[in-house]
Amino acid sequence: SKDIVNPAVGDFLLDKYKPIDEDLLTFRLGSEARDIPIILPDCESFLLNLIRIKRPEKILEIGTANGYSACCFAKVSRAEVITIEKDEELAREARENITSLCHNW
Repeated sequence: SKDIVNPAVGDFLLDKYKPIDEDLLTFRLGSEARDIPIILPDCESFLLNLIRIKRPEKILEIGTANGYSACCFAKVSRAEVITIEKDEELAREARENITSLCHNW
């Protein structure tokens, strides 16, 4: 597949990426090491900025995986985050991660 962003721009954005906190950085690195399909850093930054600007009351995520992005959304907003996952094992893991990392749920 082709990237939609010039590689130099993508590298620049990745270099500027800053995780919300250390817990989520550890979560991201562990997920990536296990090849769990989580949100890419540039998309994460974009969506979190959009959430901060728009301040939605509810967020629907389809495809939770292990709950990484749902935790990100919850940590930057007061929105009700509704997320679904069809893989039962990942859904179980997501519930555990969300419970331990997202105290405002």
